[in-house]
Amino acid sequence: MFRTIIFSLGILFLFSSCQEIKEFRGEWRGGIKQTRLVRKGLDVCSVLVLDIRDVSSSTLDASIRFERNPDMPSCSADIPDEDPVVISLPSENADIEEIHEYLNDALSGMSFEGDPLFTHLAWVTIDARTIGVVISFLRGPKINVRIVSPGLYGVFRLEKSN
Repeated sequence: MFRTIIFSLGILFLFSSCQEIKEFRGEWRGGIKQTRLVRKGLDVCSVLVLDIRDVSSSTLDASIRFERNPDMPSCSADIPDEDPVVISLPSENADIEEIHEYLNDALSGMSFEGDPLFTHLAWVTIDARTIGVVISFLRGPKINVRIVSPGLYGVFRLEKSN
């Protein structure tokens, strides 16, 4: 009886986890975190668009692009003492290249705020520049993306587009 209950709970957890992962498919977008303490080389008007075609804890088929937030009254070029912008807005659309070896490393289980279900480390090439992308998938569902490259850093909190 006890084994049956444990088995049933395991199946229920597995089904709910699979359903939750399917909810990540589609288009996600979010603006950059505004503070200069966690933003370098990205325009204060940057919006990241992440289009997820398929995802699991071990695979990712997706692309990203940067757009301009039309609701921002002024962008980095209008702000005194702002760092130079490296990625032009809007950017080209670029496919994400997964780092499969990363998924076999302990880093794939790294945890950020919000206790991610899983985190992918990947590369993308935009404006002839290779950029590291750290994508954390959180319950809710929610997605946080960190852009990492020499002279370039930003944190984006994404919401699913309607």
